[in-house]
Amino acid sequence: MTPETKAALEASIESWKSRREAVDPEDVPMGVKACPLCAIFYKDTECTGCPVQQHTGLDLCMETPYSNAFDALAAWRQSPGSIAMRDAWRAAAGWMVLFLEARLPDDDD
Repeated sequence: MTPETKAALEASIESWKSRREAVDPEDVPMGVKACPLCAIFYKDTECTGCPVQQHTGLDLCMETPYSNAFDALAAWRQSPGSIAMRDAWRAAAGWMVLFLEARLPDDDD
């Protein structure tokens, strides 16, 4: 993994950690404009070279926790006062953090 890719992956992890702790669902950015990895790799609906895409073989974070997080955020936005919806969002975002952390190279790579 190149240093640039590793830095973007680490920034994506930190971004998800920050989003996970949001107190208002409207303060949670989502999509390609909110992702440091997408800033480097997303081109014309393809994600060639992204460590997520390399793991799944799919573009747009398909078959990752992203879709569950997206859905949980949409539900929380529908019921912004719901503690249960907030907690569901935080759990889903936490799975995305874990998924991205697993893409980090070992220290000896």
